[in-house]
Amino acid sequence: MPKITIDGKEIEAREGQSVIEVAHQNGISIGHYCWHPGLSPEGNCRMCLVEVEKAPKLMPSCMTQVAEGMVVRTEHASQKVRDAQKDVMEFLLVDHPIDCPICDQAGECKLQDYYMKYDKQPSHVPLETKIKKEKRVHFSDQVVYDTERCILCTRCVRFCREVGGQEELGMFNRGAISFIGLQSGELQSPYQGNIVDICPVGALTNSDFRFRKRVWFMSSSKSVCAGCSRGCNILTDYDKEEVFRYRPRENPDVNKWWMCDEGRMSYKHIHAEGRALVPLLRQGGEAAEKTGWDKAFSRTMEIFQLLHKRHGAEAIAAVGSPFASLEENFLLKKLFNSYFPGSPVAFPPEKLYHQGQGDKFLITADKSPNALAGSLLGLSALDAVFDGIESEKIKALYVLGDDFLIDRPGAPKVAERAEKLFPKLSWLVCQTPYLHKTARIAHAVFAGAVHAETTGTFVNVDRRAQRFFQAIRPPAQAREGIKILRDFGTLMGAELPDAENPAALFDAMAAQEKSLSGLSWNALGDRGMPLPSQGAQK
Repeated sequence: MPKITIDGKEIEAREGQSVIEVAHQNGISIGHYCWHPGLSPEGNCRMCLVEVEKAPKLMPSCMTQVAEGMVVRTEHASQKVRDAQKDVMEFLLVDHPIDCPICDQAGECKLQDYYMKYDKQPSHVPLETKIKKEKRVHFSDQVVYDTERCILCTRCVRFCREVGGQEELGMFNRGAISFIGLQSGELQSPYQGNIVDICPVGALTNSDFRFRKRVWFMSSSKSVCAGCSRGCNILTDYDKEEVFRYRPRENPDVNKWWMCDEGRMSYKHIHAEGRALVPLLRQGGEAAEKTGWDKAFSRTMEIFQLLHKRHGAEAIAAVGSPFASLEENFLLKKLFNSYFPGSPVAFPPEKLYHQGQGDKFLITADKSPNALAGSLLGLSALDAVFDGIESEKIKALYVLGDDFLIDRPGAPKVAERAEKLFPKLSWLVCQTPYLHKTARIAHAVFAGAVHAETTGTFVNVDRRAQRFFQAIRPPAQAREGIKILRDFGTLMGAELPDAENPAALFDAMAAQEKSLSGLSWNALGDRGMPLPSQGAQK
């Protein structure tokens, strides 16, 4: 463990680390363009130069490994370093176009930030003599390249090679006419959106986000991607009540700095057509009609109580959802165990949502974010509910979110049985953000929220519990799932945990469920925590 000194501060480093890596980990900023902690160092931007004692010249900190007793002075302690960084900035801006007002990267651009920090000098090159290069080059239907803005940091080239596993991009020509180009065809990687994230300037932009929103108008919420069971950590960027994009959020235990394109685009489901915006009631075989929450709750309560009185508690069942948070599934379980003891609270089979193929990196075949919730909370198998409906023991069903009438390759008989059995029910309740097929045949629809509109936890494929936070409010009269279950349960007189917010509810759940023993909302932090080793509640 070599000890080095950076700007007068003694630091213990690991053998083989670079100076910039050690500085970065210890809160010492060093300006850089080409270096990225998830890629191999290249040392071509020269922005990260530092002064190393006894070295004959300034050294690129991304290519300089630490050594015992090394003394380093960064921009914070060396005028020589600051002068060099100023010169590098002037060089990078020699032919850079002055199109910041129309550039999508404005507000997130390292050229802008570093110009204000290191340079602040007018250009010595007249605008009309700048070298002109090709603009709006489409690398794919997602990625657009502006050759004039590129500073040739090669982050995109290295990402395609080292993370994507394909030599899709390369640097062509030399000197002032160098550019990044496609090796052949167009980008095919399912992770190509990441090269836009890591581009430090406005050279690479995402065609989906281009010209839609200035970044300084948006806020960001820490969240988890719900596109598959990997649970990549993300930032949800939004303004007012609209989500504009997902971006990966660093978590070395889950997705490092990356996310797949399918997950990146999944934000579009939030504002898609077919959202359930108000509660609905359908009676007497007629089409469902809009209603208020009080009427939807009271009518459902009347039916449940009537069926309970006539046929016993086992006549009313519920099914949880891998698209709902742990907290929602837990409240569903507590509500039904409290008011309808003996009635099954089931969960869909884990393979139901296995659609397509996963890969060896981030993408999983399971396209649900919380498939382990059922086993963790000790919920029954879905067949128990289907068998109960078939034998006419179960007369009413509360469905938390899922559409069971869609044929899915993971469990094809589920849709077949649901289509046959659901019409037999006296009352079908569907708590859902979407008016899918199951919702359209339901007697009552409780308009719910998607995960970007609420706060809670998911457990990913590696049994890691992770928090996500509300970015926007549910549209129209839709409500957060926790609020729906709590309001309905209170009306029913069910015994629910005395916890008014997701944090308190998670702590109450962890205290009651063996599978979550020892966890707490605060302990999960921004990176989540692995579940205890003792396994699921029996």
